[in-house]
Amino acid sequence: GGDGSNPRFIKDKGFAAGNTADAGRGQKILSVVVDASVALSWILPGEGAALCLSLRDSAAANPKARLFVPPDFWYEVANTLWVAACRERLT
Repeated sequence: GGDGSNPRFIKDKGFAAGNTADAGRGQKILSVVVDASVALSWILPGEGAALCLSLRDSAAANPKARLFVPPDFWYEVANTLWVAACRERLT
């Protein structure tokens, strides 16, 4: 749909991973499509790649940041968390 949750919509509007737009008064809007592996690296022990953690910190520090996810995001997250729980990687 045109609600911004569809990565194709985001790409058509000129957004891509890491793009910024001027929000006025010198503040940048960060718009990023985040896949499940990036989001899971934020919470799973031993998975935090420096670039992924930097993205998380930048988005958390910028109230105008927009993180979008692809349609299959929640299925991938659920499956990965289930596997991590089965392997006792989560407590």
